[in-house]
Amino acid sequence: MLFRRTQKLFWRTQKLFWRTQKLFWRTQKLFRRTQKLFRRTQKLFRRTQKLFRRTQKLFRRTQKLFWRTQKLFWRVHNTLYETTRIETYAGHTCVYTLAQAGRGLLAQAKRRWGSCF
Repeated sequence: MLFRRTQKLFWRTQKLFWRTQKLFWRTQKLFRRTQKLFRRTQKLFRRTQKLFRRTQKLFRRTQKLFWRTQKLFWRVHNTLYETTRIETYAGHTCVYTLAQAGRGLLAQAKRRWGSCF
């Protein structure tokens, strides 16, 4: 009788041991997966930060170009003696001026607004 009880206890202990082992292995797997996901998340976060910084730089550059173009536009268009063509590219702004006096636009302006020119 004692032998049977001891045997039962032994088998129960064995079952518990294997269950514990399985749980331990599952926990290890989950831990590894969590580590991998964490590393991937870190990489993605770094990439996102880099892209965000690049986007900010591009935005600032675009703003600078826009303001430069506006300044040039107002400088050039505040004179009636010449007409301009402004071309803006990714890296710089080009301003082309052509004399208008020969075309008679200055004369038209004088006729319209008087001799203030």
